[in-house]
Amino acid sequence: MTKLLALILSGPDEKMKVISGLRVAQRIKEMGGEARVVFLADGVRVPLEGANDPDFSAALESVKDLESTVCKGILEQMGVQMEPLELKGFNVDYVGPILARAAEEGFQIVSF
Repeated sequence: MTKLLALILSGPDEKMKVISGLRVAQRIKEMGGEARVVFLADGVRVPLEGANDPDFSAALESVKDLESTVCKGILEQMGVQMEPLELKGFNVDYVGPILARAAEEGFQIVSF
């Protein structure tokens, strides 16, 4: 079984990269594989700002049924003021341990 973690590092200004990563993860799931999505670095801006863009909102909606996580550390560094720090439909957590666990579980980590 295919196990893929799509690591979204690109921000909203690189729309094709981001949407490609989200679509790849969704297709893996549709094909019976296991897929996860992690938003890190500039990629954390996609779930924050994506609801205002029809292309991003559709792609983001398609991965909400996957284990999708937004990096809490990056959000804190950006000064995002939310209490509690959460985004509807996405886990918000420190991603270092998540990436390590995914690698141990045999996930291929592909960055977009």
